[in-house]
Amino acid sequence: MIINRSIKVSGGTEITDGIVVKARDSEGYATEVDFYGTVVGNHQFGDEDSAHCWSRLETVNFKTAVTEIGNCAFFKTNSSNIDIPKTVTKIGGGAFGSSKIVHVVIPYGCTFVNSAFGNCKQMITYLDERPAKNSYYTNSGQFVNNTALATVTLGSVGYPVIGMRNNMFAGCTQTGLTITIYTTGANADGYLSAIRNGATNATIIIKASEDTTYNDVSYAAGETMITSRVEISFSILDEETSESLGTFTVNGGTTFAEWIGSGLTLDSGLMLICSGADNSGPVMDAEGIYSLRYGGAAVNGTDAIVSGADYTLHNDYA
Repeated sequence: MIINRSIKVSGGTEITDGIVVKARDSEGYATEVDFYGTVVGNHQFGDEDSAHCWSRLETVNFKTAVTEIGNCAFFKTNSSNIDIPKTVTKIGGGAFGSSKIVHVVIPYGCTFVNSAFGNCKQMITYLDERPAKNSYYTNSGQFVNNTALATVTLGSVGYPVIGMRNNMFAGCTQTGLTITIYTTGANADGYLSAIRNGATNATIIIKASEDTTYNDVSYAAGETMITSRVEISFSILDEETSESLGTFTVNGGTTFAEWIGSGLTLDSGLMLICSGADNSGPVMDAEGIYSLRYGGAAVNGTDAIVSGADYTLHNDYA
């Protein structure tokens, strides 16, 4: 049942089918609910309209064994604190699309997931250790534009990924993304190509889901067949003269602290080092009178290096 858009629900009010509002914001919109049903229906909480009564929903507490989450069930909600129940066997198209969900774990018994997580720009981790044969991996745009995504694991030993679409990671061009896939040697190259088509800067790890052969080499179940990293290039310029102090190539996702290590001498003879106990800030030469900047902002040691960028050497005391 879809609640009328004009309704602003109040805390503690039972709405329908066992939905009980537990908390609301200052304008009366629900932010937390208890759910007692077995099926979260199509568009149950999700809607295109930003004034929809569930649009600010953040937390759902599932009180009973939910078996299905329908199409667009949480579409465009603020649903960041939702743990998908282990009893769920089906997740419909766009179920969490454009929501604020952060961490996703697909239940072992889930046999169907249909492009449910596109445009989730706050999603960081995604885990599906036992993908079903008819899961979403052969559908389009499962992770499209999930630009904060950092870790994806699909499959495990004995549970290979079956099928992969080229646009599944469309728009996921961020550095620092690591995608791990379990499959057989026969699918390794095809899956690598499909993922790389969208995840252009990701580290992609292809593991053997069973004892298999890849490029005439035998791999035991769980062993890594491929580790693919994209090389990225960048330059460091003198901020005053725009003169290049060095052009470099590193693996995608590399941080400045990882790259610099104990120090690096630039073409100008200056030493690039990371300062602080946690290598938090690259500085130039031992006196630290220079800092490294990108787009005017100071660079931290934990920042991933950006492909094709021009970093500038800034005189902090000029």
